[in-house]
Amino acid sequence: MSRTPTYKTIRQQSKMWKQSPAAPMNSFQRSLKEREENLKLQRSKLDLAWKKLNEDIAELEEEKKRNEDLKTELRLWEDIRGKQQEEAEEDESVLSRTLYELQQHLNLVKKDLFICQKKKEILMRKNSEVDPILENEIYGKSQTLSTIQQMIDYINNDLTKHENETLQKEEEAKQHQIAILEAEDRHKEIIRRKISAESEKAMLQKRLEELKKQNEVFETNKKAATEKLNAAKEEEKKLDEEDKEIEQKQKDLDEKMKELEELKSKYEELKLEAAQKEIEKRKEEDERLKKIVLQPIEDKNVEEDYNTLLIELDLKKSELLQREKMLELEENRIADDFNAQKKSLEDAINYLKENLKNSKEDSEKAEETKQKADQLNSEIKEKQNELENLKKEMKTKEEMEKIDKELEAEKKEVDDMEKELSEVLAKLQRDEEETDKEEEELKFNLEKLQNERIVLQEKEKQMNEKLQIYQKELENSQERLVSLTNSI
Repeated sequence: MSRTPTYKTIRQQSKMWKQSPAAPMNSFQRSLKEREENLKLQRSKLDLAWKKLNEDIAELEEEKKRNEDLKTELRLWEDIRGKQQEEAEEDESVLSRTLYELQQHLNLVKKDLFICQKKKEILMRKNSEVDPILENEIYGKSQTLSTIQQMIDYINNDLTKHENETLQKEEEAKQHQIAILEAEDRHKEIIRRKISAESEKAMLQKRLEELKKQNEVFETNKKAATEKLNAAKEEEKKLDEEDKEIEQKQKDLDEKMKELEELKSKYEELKLEAAQKEIEKRKEEDERLKKIVLQPIEDKNVEEDYNTLLIELDLKKSELLQREKMLELEENRIADDFNAQKKSLEDAINYLKENLKNSKEDSEKAEETKQKADQLNSEIKEKQNELENLKKEMKTKEEMEKIDKELEAEKKEVDDMEKELSEVLAKLQRDEEETDKEEEELKFNLEKLQNERIVLQEKEKQMNEKLQIYQKELENSQERLVSLTNSI
């Protein structure tokens, strides 16, 4: 008879299997822990992205304010430039009138000088003395003419310079107008980006709410899984408490197996002894018949006795054959009973083994298993009585069908639980993939915002440089205007 594994060995194998990383509960617990850490990491990333987005929106607000200030300064500069242009036009008009008057005066001085020179020539032709007053008048007219010509040249230079400055200021005004248009366009772009950022902020808020709900669902699943794990641990404790009792039952079962072996050996001895007695009895009967056959037949009665003995001999032979068949049948039945008893014990041990492997069932299943073990012990005692009395037959077929049904039910429960765990893990995996996709989208949007921010900073820097240039040019224009005014 093959030796079945002890309950202690089965329990050790079950504990080792439960403690191994491949066990479903350990794998599920590890997956829960990884999922929890991943959710925390995603939450921290989303919080960081939220903070960064708020900072970008605040920077956009500041940049919008700076842009509006720049537009105000540009418009103020435009107003100042308009006033300066009006003043320059007035100055130009004054200079033009002054130039006209100087030219008229120059013409008059030229005429007077020409008349004086003609008078001098006439006097010199007549060899008359030149009047010193005339000489002084000619000299004064010449000096006046030279002075007026210098003033005219100076005014012409100022007018040319003023005209060039006017053209330059017109060009600057065009540039300022372009800068104002660019500032307005940039202002519109900032408003559009702000609206986009607000939309992204709303989407991010919605995503945070969804993540919060997912986290709540995860916490609920985690709580349920923790309760199941605690229930499994309690079940494990109960099984540990029952270890000693079941181990004792295992020892009792081994002793009963030994008793069955002893009963089988005794049965073989009794069978051999009965066969030997039957052989001796048949030998004695054959000897008696031989003696009768060898005696001389004296009369008719002896012949009748002989025929009767032959008939009795045939009857006894047939009876012996029938008894041999009955003994053979009885031997086969006893062997079948023994094999059935052996199979029943092996099935009981396998049932205990399967029951231990599938220890995820609740406390009611454990209590039913204990009752089944007690019932199995009583059935073993009944089968021993049946084996000793050789009067009853075992009902292993019905018991095996019952055990198979129970095993199928337990297997179905375990499959359902594993299926539920697989669905939870698959859902967690899908949530993790969705979170990764959204994290990539957030990273892309953040990079886009950062690039736009860099572009805006560059444009702001360029505008500041242009503004400084305009301010310097404005100061230079004011200085030139002051110097021109002083010169006039």
